[in-house]
Amino acid sequence: RGYMFYLSEACLSAFQSGVNQLCECEQNLAMGTDASGNSIKNPDKLVINVINNTMATISEKIRLLLTLIITQSGMLDSTVTDLIEKLRIDERCIDILKGIGKLGSFILNKDYSLSKISSLKQFPFLIKNRKNILNGSSYTLSRWIPFIEDLIADVIRGNFKTGLIAKLDQPRTNPDYLKPDLNGYVLPQRQSWARLNETENHTGPRLIIFIIGGVSLAESRVAYNYTKLCHSMRSGNIPDEIKKNINFPTENAGGRGWNWEVLIGGTSILTPEKYLNFLAKTKTTTP
Repeated sequence: RGYMFYLSEACLSAFQSGVNQLCECEQNLAMGTDASGNSIKNPDKLVINVINNTMATISEKIRLLLTLIITQSGMLDSTVTDLIEKLRIDERCIDILKGIGKLGSFILNKDYSLSKISSLKQFPFLIKNRKNILNGSSYTLSRWIPFIEDLIADVIRGNFKTGLIAKLDQPRTNPDYLKPDLNGYVLPQRQSWARLNETENHTGPRLIIFIIGGVSLAESRVAYNYTKLCHSMRSGNIPDEIKKNINFPTENAGGRGWNWEVLIGGTSILTPEKYLNFLAKTKTTTP
């Protein structure tokens, strides 16, 4: 109990030393509004003021700058250079910005075209292109919901568009599974590990998501919450806040609706620091 109290005190001290301001600024940039729903004006000045008034690390400064650039659907390289000078960020930031420029070309030069700006604004993960993701239970410093939430919802509703992300609708069956072995037994089409408890078997469809480049803990949490939500819906324990939004039924106890299990994984567990290191290395690769 004493250790937990010490840990809580240490977290509270770090939070009050400026982490709360950094988190609030990050959420405001990502959502485009503050906790009261007011639009954010002059987001670049907001970032400068927050960083200058806190003990932000270089990594935290870069993360806020990247969030600002992406949420603004790109930014001129001259403006970015000016911000780097005002934020007093070292050369590592230049490498990271070159890396993100190769991934999405969010850093624009003076010869950019209007079509380039238009294409950047069409990215589906930008908040203005998403549905209302804010709910009554959202905390002030955790209002942002990863874009994977939209993809999962579209798959369950049957509205998923394959033009955005690769998707396999039907599993490929190995024809060798249907051939008898030397003893005359026929192998089952579907093999899996035996379960200790047969009641754990899931009879409905599964959505398996694999993210190349890494999956974050926040994205993993979204997948877990959807599986938990589907289980609650099947058992009749429907949360009050979503009762009014139920508009797609379950067919024959499976196939559509709430009879889903969501599994998610990736090439690694992605953390902010890992992502920044990846961007710094990307700038040396061939575009």
